[in-house]
Amino acid sequence: MSPADSDSTPQAFSQAQGRFQAQQYAEAEKLCRNILEDNPDHAPTVHLLGTIARALGFAEEGVRLMAQACDLDPANTGWLSDLAQCQREVGDHEAAIASAKRLLQRKPGNAQVWADLGTLYTEAGDLDAAREALNEAVRLVPGFGDAWNSLARLKRFDSGDPTIEIMTAEVARPGIATNEVISFNYALGKAHEDLGDDEGAMEHYRAGAVAKRKLIDYDFDAYRDLIESTINAFASLPERANTFSSEPRPVFIVGMPRSGSTLVEQIISRHGEVTSAGELTAFPQLVGKLDQLLTSRGGYPAGVAQMTSGELEQMSKAYLEYLRGKASGSPVATDKMLLNYLCCGLIAMALPDARIIHCERDPLDNCFSCYTTLFGTGQEYSYELSELGRHYRWYRKLMQHWQTLLGERMLTVRYEQLVENPELVVRALLEFLGLEWDAACLNPAVDRRPVRTASMAQVRRPLYASSVGRGRRFAPYLQALIEALENEN
Repeated sequence: MSPADSDSTPQAFSQAQGRFQAQQYAEAEKLCRNILEDNPDHAPTVHLLGTIARALGFAEEGVRLMAQACDLDPANTGWLSDLAQCQREVGDHEAAIASAKRLLQRKPGNAQVWADLGTLYTEAGDLDAAREALNEAVRLVPGFGDAWNSLARLKRFDSGDPTIEIMTAEVARPGIATNEVISFNYALGKAHEDLGDDEGAMEHYRAGAVAKRKLIDYDFDAYRDLIESTINAFASLPERANTFSSEPRPVFIVGMPRSGSTLVEQIISRHGEVTSAGELTAFPQLVGKLDQLLTSRGGYPAGVAQMTSGELEQMSKAYLEYLRGKASGSPVATDKMLLNYLCCGLIAMALPDARIIHCERDPLDNCFSCYTTLFGTGQEYSYELSELGRHYRWYRKLMQHWQTLLGERMLTVRYEQLVENPELVVRALLEFLGLEWDAACLNPAVDRRPVRTASMAQVRRPLYASSVGRGRRFAPYLQALIEALENEN
């Protein structure tokens, strides 16, 4: 490397950072690779290249590059934290936990790292270790609302539990940040619900939801317009459907959050011929690219009927190539990106061998479960009861359309039927997927695969029906939701 090259690296790196921050990822990547041609051990560039790969959905490549950057600069704790998060995204929780522990060796008093470790342990199914890590987080920072809320999801509160008094005092502390107020209220809602104090539980759930709603932007009209335009665009399936066989065969699991989808995924993935690929962003990203491709033809979904066979085939092959990398050689792979419910018609066109499983639950139970969950991201509709009910009603309208349009290519699984008669429903599931009976599918709780959804603690338990009817229990406090669900306008 020449002195000139060395002198130019900081300026070129600054340009790459600027391109990345502007979401001009291709240009940022090109600048990074130019830097590394002359200065292959420039750790900040290696880390930035890994961050770009992660942003583009290539998390495995992101892990490789971030690990390389950490080796080049072992003292950089921020990069080590990024590495742990990226390892988590690819499902390598063993490596992510190891990275978090390395971080704690350098920052033993960092409550956030302890909380992150607790989340990793929860997702990996080691709930005792998760509680230990989260307890350390709140010991270090008693006002750490997010850690308290995570801890609340891992325990059942009994009368006289001292943590309730601690959380009650913390949420009333002068000057407490809004995010902490939100987290503490959801945790206290769970605590009071466990104690049978429904009024107290709703008071806290409502306080948390109201505070959260003020921080987010949700446009119901835009959502309704999307549903209407999708139904209109897919009044029938366009004739330009692919006819080739898919390998591996995709199984899309779709529906609302908190509908039993994680349980269904666990059940199917216990089969010897099935691999769970997780919640893949691949198909939504391809839909985004399709929307740009069809700009002159009305965009997506309006222009879908004008897609050429070549465009459809290119999209299909891109998805299957990505899925193949996740399938570990299995002939069948599940994709549990729930938002794919918006594009079931396109899935049917592009992937003729795909099967779609729609997870459905009692509307009141499903919506109330969403309302009482503090989601990490997304689900902006779930923090106000009327908005939640309207959103659910239009979601259900679209799913009814897909069922009529797709017929036997889509199977609706009712959560209540699944927990009441597991073997009957599981047999129907496997038959729908063309799979032989496998008794292992009746024991999803023994699956050690990491789970990153809001159900990550519940799925470690054997099948249970205690959550059935939960919405009816709280019905006196849910009138706005009930009216929105019943209103046909």
